[in-house]
Amino acid sequence: MQGYAKTSIDDICRESGVKRGNLYFYFSSKEEIAQAAIDDALTRQIPFFEALMADEADPLKKIQLMIDGIFGYYAARGCSAC
Repeated sequence: MQGYAKTSIDDICRESGVKRGNLYFYFSSKEEIAQAAIDDALTRQIPFFEALMADEADPLKKIQLMIDGIFGYYAARGCSAC
């Protein structure tokens, strides 16, 4: 893990298996790729959190449900840091 700042387009191509020309057909920059990834994640996560908190009125309990949901999501996928 080297973080966003140290990740290059070549790193992204290597890890994804996508050729540089194909990547640039869809994205003009690393920033555009990052924004697309964030948009995609939010599109899927917002409904997850809304459903998770739907029956809870207490704001602090909603935050706890969100935290538990995040930990549960990553733990189910084998995240060792969770």
